[in-house]
Amino acid sequence: MKERYLHYKKTGDQYLGGVVTGLSCSNERFAVSPPYFDMSSTPDPQAAQKEIDLFVVSHLVNGSKVNSRVFLIFRMLFASLCFHSEFLKTALHQKNKLHASPLFNRIPRWIKLLAVVAYPWNCTEFTPVFTGIPPHVALLSKMEGLKEDFLKMKIELMNEFKEELDKRVNNGERHFDSKALMNKFETLEKTIVEKLNQKVKFVSTSNDPLLDCDLMDHNHDVAADNTTICFEENEKVKFNLFFTKGGKMTRVPENFVFPTMGLNLLITNWFCGDSSKRLIPLSLLSRNDLNSFTQKDLFSKMKRLMKLIETAAKREGCWKSKTELSGNVERCNQLYEKIRKYFEYPTRRHTRRYEQLCWTTYLNHYKKAKVFAIDL
Repeated sequence: MKERYLHYKKTGDQYLGGVVTGLSCSNERFAVSPPYFDMSSTPDPQAAQKEIDLFVVSHLVNGSKVNSRVFLIFRMLFASLCFHSEFLKTALHQKNKLHASPLFNRIPRWIKLLAVVAYPWNCTEFTPVFTGIPPHVALLSKMEGLKEDFLKMKIELMNEFKEELDKRVNNGERHFDSKALMNKFETLEKTIVEKLNQKVKFVSTSNDPLLDCDLMDHNHDVAADNTTICFEENEKVKFNLFFTKGGKMTRVPENFVFPTMGLNLLITNWFCGDSSKRLIPLSLLSRNDLNSFTQKDLFSKMKRLMKLIETAAKREGCWKSKTELSGNVERCNQLYEKIRKYFEYPTRRHTRRYEQLCWTTYLNHYKKAKVFAIDL
């Protein structure tokens, strides 16, 4: 690949990338930028960028040790992840590793909204430099820019005309139409608010929401259809509870399957859950919440491995209480860094890539050795 397709400062590389992705090179939208974070709408762009960088660093294992140049690549990759997050949620298989990654399932909404793509006619100072654009596409982009300018000019002129008419005819028909329009908007707003107020919000304060009497003493003992309600344990921990048609209440959806996870992702999901889907931390699950025997068996193995991780952490002197680890991805990553050596069993045949191993492989290695890796 290197020196054949990848060349330093060659605009042809980006042109090839646009063609490979399926963009039409005869259309002005071929000049689209890669996803990036546009800070033009934020009051303090530097503070917003710093907060995004801190989020990436805290949700990466050894994120603080990443080289500054390499981190720029991580930032662009994270922008692409934010921009395509909704598509990826629906397109990826339920067992895909990305569903379990906190860098994907815990992205704050305000960060997602900042991830955009732009074109030469609507770019800002934060847009990456456009390269690899053919001359005819550049001309089409300029024409599109002129169309945008004409549209803005039309809107501005209409607003000025309306303002001038309202000034000259304060008590006339024009002023009356504006008032009537505002009244219609206010009526519509009241209707929407009334409908929202009709929604029932359940609030529970017990440690186990499934044992809360107030939650169960509702007029409808059996759900007529699959229903989901939101349970808020604290400001950081919010998750959904699921009612099935038969009246059974579970902590996960009826068709739930565990995503593929490594050791690090298992620790993170065990204490933090999936906030993007409002799924409960795995440590609060029970076998009764799972329908499939396969998923129940996997959950039993998870519990066994997490007990081993707790034993290793206490031996290392880095074990935190569940309250301290709950919802804190950074502390979960720190825990993983401390205990990973206990599960990195050596091999004679080849170099083992521990970061790519599934958590079940770690458990199987322990079963075979019957001791931690550092005790061999």
